[in-house]
Amino acid sequence: MVSGGAEVVSEPTNCATASADSWASITMRPSLPPTCAGIVPVPVAGRVFDKQELELLVDSSLDFWLTTGRFAEQFEREFAKFVGVREAVLVNSGSSANLLAVTA
Repeated sequence: MVSGGAEVVSEPTNCATASADSWASITMRPSLPPTCAGIVPVPVAGRVFDKQELELLVDSSLDFWLTTGRFAEQFEREFAKFVGVREAVLVNSGSSANLLAVTA
């Protein structure tokens, strides 16, 4: 064990997966007790990802594809299909989405 409670993985078969497992075990621990109305505040934002998403992050980083790439294209296709439209475009912000919407 190392500080923070992460397990040291010896000779992993997949370093990315081993790192995701270690990182997930550290970051996915709840930091607050269950919320009780008026007693424990609900955080405005927090981590909302799991082990699989960490693995995909490492995968896309190892491709060194730091802008749009195969994951963005896959998301656009699946999102368009989900909402029942011919095409969807992924943008970097709500402001960019608004600009596309008013110029469409």
